[in-house]
Amino acid sequence: MNLKFLQPFIALFLFPIYSLLAQTNYEPGYIIKNDGERQEGWVKNYENRSTDQVFYFKNSENSQEQELGVDSIKECGIDNVAKFVKWIVEIDLSSNDVSDLSTSRNPEFNTETLFLKELIDGEATLYQYKRGALTKYFYAFEQAIPQQLIFKRYTSSNNKVSTNSYYKQQLRTKLYCDKISQKAYNNLEYNEEDLTDFFVKYNNCKGSSSTLVRKTKKRGDFNLNIRPGINFSSLEYGFGTSISRNKSFENASSIRLGLELEYIFPFNNKKWSMFAEPTYRTYKADADNDTSAEYNSIEIPLGIRHYLFLNSDSKIFVNGAVQLDLPIDEVVYRYEAGSSVNFAFGAGFKYMDRYSIEARYSTTRSLTTDYVSIISEFTNFAVILGYTLF
Repeated sequence: MNLKFLQPFIALFLFPIYSLLAQTNYEPGYIIKNDGERQEGWVKNYENRSTDQVFYFKNSENSQEQELGVDSIKECGIDNVAKFVKWIVEIDLSSNDVSDLSTSRNPEFNTETLFLKELIDGEATLYQYKRGALTKYFYAFEQAIPQQLIFKRYTSSNNKVSTNSYYKQQLRTKLYCDKISQKAYNNLEYNEEDLTDFFVKYNNCKGSSSTLVRKTKKRGDFNLNIRPGINFSSLEYGFGTSISRNKSFENASSIRLGLELEYIFPFNNKKWSMFAEPTYRTYKADADNDTSAEYNSIEIPLGIRHYLFLNSDSKIFVNGAVQLDLPIDEVVYRYEAGSSVNFAFGAGFKYMDRYSIEARYSTTRSLTTDYVSIISEFTNFAVILGYTLF
């Protein structure tokens, strides 16, 4: 029996899991209702999200999800991550896309009820509004209604792209401090980093403390994982140009032992990682006519992994990898095996960031790459246990 029959089952197993990967983790947070009642709970966190007008909230991790918008709440926060406040504001939503620029230099205001993301909280408060590729900033003093900082690209009368950078004048006029140089105002860029730094500097200049209401930049994490497991392997070989004249070795199970170094990226709630897993593996089997194969190698998968959080203790993952296989003292029907490259796809479950189990399928590879007239097909399926040392 050839293990290639597992391919459609592996595909069916991975597809529904991968389809869940767009989901986002819930994190501790709160909402404030229109009547002023504050309610603690769990808020769905989108990394680098647009300033959407809908939030998803749970009273507890396992309770039913609620969809909340500007009609039902006036504030939503995610602990140590973000704070969104509802305001009725005048906003210019003119595009900055060169292919869709306005011909008017002046802002074209509309009155809208919006959630604004609070970036700096102090005597002078900075807000951000994002919609797709469009980003606008607002300022306010002591919880007054926020005013938009004007930055607008437009098409001038000579059909050139021009820029209205009135926000610099607004800040010089409204947020003036003699300890801040005119050069600092003139060189200020219309982006989150420059504006947050400026608002902190201004509040300090006025003797007011500033609260940075956003997640501090995280560093990635390194994990070292011990990865023992069991391989279920099959091998066919033939002569000439077709595998149809083949012999099949016995399906065999064997032990594999891997040591995985994983780097978890800091973005997207640490749901993406890359890994390298040098693994010692063996295969030994017989065919008819006293033919035997003994295949020992160091297998090195290099891959990408994606996690889906089920709750604070449990998560599932899928991964894909390119595998380099380096044979060690191997014989396949009197012929030495050669190095080869193939692909591997897996899915698994991890508990308490410590214990894991994975099912991994490796695509067919040739073991006789050094021979023109000999064709071989080696297929492998593995069940892998994992333990994270750190």
